[in-house]
Amino acid sequence: MRQLQTTTTYQVTDFARRYRDVLDEAREREVFVRDKDGTTLVVTIAEEVSKNRELVALSSDLFRLLRAVMGNRAEEVANSGQFAWLSVFPEADRRLFVDEVLQPMLVALSGGPLRPLFELIEDWKSTAELWTNDELRDELMAPIDTPFSNVSL
Repeated sequence: MRQLQTTTTYQVTDFARRYRDVLDEAREREVFVRDKDGTTLVVTIAEEVSKNRELVALSSDLFRLLRAVMGNRAEEVANSGQFAWLSVFPEADRRLFVDEVLQPMLVALSGGPLRPLFELIEDWKSTAELWTNDELRDELMAPIDTPFSNVSL
């Protein structure tokens, strides 16, 4: 995980002369390069930029979902971007999803790994697929001592 550190700003002439040093530093933290026209460019690891873009999109949709769930507005859940699939769940399950996703989301936003967050979301998506099957949902929601109707021994 990358730590928050002070950022070095190089002039473009420094970058031209010492590009290897600048690139080596950029592997550790963001480096700024100021061009002659005053424009400042960021040199960093591309994977970090991609991760940040994913997190921005995910955060936006998660905040939209959070607003819908906390306001008990089921119709807005269906319009919550990449979380629209949660609309198949009852309200209590949508609230549970929000509770479960917040911690791995905060970890990812603070520079931690994305994998636990994405795995959790995929697990919930798999459950949503099962939930859309009426017969299977009824079987799974039946009292525990009810025998399965489509199972033969």
